[in-house]
Amino acid sequence: MAVGISIDVGDRPYYSYGPSYWDGGYEWVWIPGSWGEHHHWMHGHYERRGEWHREHAREHHHHHDHDGDEHHHDRDH
Repeated sequence: MAVGISIDVGDRPYYSYGPSYWDGGYEWVWIPGSWGEHHHWMHGHYERRGEWHREHAREHHHHHDHDGDEHHHDRDH
């Protein structure tokens, strides 16, 4: 019998911004997917690391993946 559990074994090593990027003065580092409690797969995600850095304060990125996101562009109303 098939069990209704879907697991992304091929979780991407990182998403849009590479292994790390700067946003608003903070460094965000990619944490790869891993097995959590009760055999639950935790998908990879970016996590903020370290202290605020003035030299990166003007760098900004969106914190979401843009795949299939073409209908969310800002438009004048």
